[in-house]
Amino acid sequence: MSPQFEMPQVGSKIRVTTKFKNHVLYNPSEYTETTYVGTVGSAHKLLAPNSFVLNTPNTPHFSKREINLAYVTRLEYEDGTIANKKANTDQIWTVKGSKGDIYTVKRTDNKLICNCVGFQFRNKCKHISMVK
Repeated sequence: MSPQFEMPQVGSKIRVTTKFKNHVLYNPSEYTETTYVGTVGSAHKLLAPNSFVLNTPNTPHFSKREINLAYVTRLEYEDGTIANKKANTDQIWTVKGSKGDIYTVKRTDNKLICNCVGFQFRNKCKHISMVK
């Protein structure tokens, strides 16, 4: 999953809702949504990419949480402003190969990737050249 929201600024007071696949057996709901309220803290060196620290002093047992933007479904600031979702910049093309095979070229974060064997070994292929 790719992040839908921009990273909130350190010191911002936010309400954030996350959604995870539910792994509890016999639970009727497929996903679990949780809302946290707190202040965005400063990052540390072990923080995962696209994640931020949320200080939640009023929550028992966990005063700091690591929130990954890929699982955020709603982000609201203290003043009531709701964060806008990032525009999806992914683009996908299907390209017919020289032997009739169909390959998929995808642009994600301004990087082009192809699912052909040549791209897996060389990080370049003629299918990407055709898309350019």
